[in-house]
Amino acid sequence: MEPHGTFEQALAAFAADLRRLRIERGSPSYRVLAARAERTGHGIRLPVATQSDVFRGKRLPGFDTFMTLVRVLHAYDEYGHEVPVPAYSEPALTPWRTRWRKLAARQPDGPAGQAAASAPAGPAREGAPTLVRPAPHRSLAARALDEARRGSGVQLPPLDVGAPLFRVAFSPDGAHLAATTGAEVAHLWDPVTRRADARLTAAAWALAFSPDGSTLATARGGRGITLWNVADGGARATLAGHRGAVKRAVYAPDGGLLATAGADATVRLWDPAAATAVGGPLTGHLDEVVALAFSPDGTLLAGGGADKLVWLWDLPRRRGAPGRLLRPGSGMIWAVAFSPDSRMLVTAGADGTVRRWDPLTAQPRGEALVGHRGEVYEAAFSPDGALLATAGADGTVRLWDPHTGVALGEPLLGDGPAVQGVAFSPDGSVLASCGLDGAVRRWIVGPL
Repeated sequence: MEPHGTFEQALAAFAADLRRLRIERGSPSYRVLAARAERTGHGIRLPVATQSDVFRGKRLPGFDTFMTLVRVLHAYDEYGHEVPVPAYSEPALTPWRTRWRKLAARQPDGPAGQAAASAPAGPAREGAPTLVRPAPHRSLAARALDEARRGSGVQLPPLDVGAPLFRVAFSPDGAHLAATTGAEVAHLWDPVTRRADARLTAAAWALAFSPDGSTLATARGGRGITLWNVADGGARATLAGHRGAVKRAVYAPDGGLLATAGADATVRLWDPAAATAVGGPLTGHLDEVVALAFSPDGTLLAGGGADKLVWLWDLPRRRGAPGRLLRPGSGMIWAVAFSPDSRMLVTAGADGTVRRWDPLTAQPRGEALVGHRGEVYEAAFSPDGALLATAGADGTVRLWDPHTGVALGEPLLGDGPAVQGVAFSPDGSVLASCGLDGAVRRWIVGPL
């Protein structure tokens, strides 16, 4: 029941419920909550002083700050252990969203109070209408975009290349958007202005920015990898060792290793700073390897390919037999991706399904995600782990809640040429895709 009485009494009851929620979530400290909010990558901070005021009922925070606090609180279990940050659409958040809006409507200096304050001083001219313009907490444009994003992303103008595209990636600082073509070219743009920044010679299948954003790794014609200086577009080094085309390249989270996968059924590790191989190839696959991903905690490397298998290698040991083997489905594995907290591995492939796994036990997590009508070529998590994007041969990009397995809204694209790649911007606000239609498409899918 909603509390009656004054606004101050209602705010006090509201704060008491927030304190109760914090206790139910293991009583994480203000500093822990502030740090977790920073890691979501949404740009909304939870200063300790703000949290103190909110939990003591001293003031009602803005809507975005409040919902960030509630989502972060829900990102802990009863023992205070971290769990994934819930999606915006999570049903458990709805009552909090509703209560904030009702309380904001009662706030003396909120929209109603602002309306009164904005009335002209002195008596109004008899018969003249009084125009009141309540000041919303967020702009009309921002609220309209929020509403549009409930079912799908808001599409931005595309970047047309005119040649089939196969990989797409944002630089870690969000300053560059890159994509590779079947015409042996990698394009770099400013993702905001769409200004072309560079054109590099690169094969279609491998594209990876280093974690510090200074280097871009691409496949080169034949069997190698080229490391490019992003600042000036110059080639810094070439890595050669695969006995076949390189199909993927990924950097370890700390940038100390670069892993590459090839048509020779091997995965190789490199020291990108020294441009030298690290040990021998990682084996286990029986056919070409086309999917590759490091876990964000740096402990595992997953590889998948044409043999319909996914191998998990224990990176601290680096050598020896693969630790765990997954058999995800009945077709080629095109994509593997780890959640930001490293607790979930997603596989996708030729059987048209997206499967979720516990990477430590190699056991499935829930049912397969079914929706694509054809092969699934790529999968990517949003930085906060609240969204999973997939792309496939049916020409669609789909968004999922990776924790519940529920599809979110309608596909972002439909019934066009195959979509080969998807990537989230570092702040999670933009999703980019590329495909055989020769265009990089962008959608606003996260908070402004």
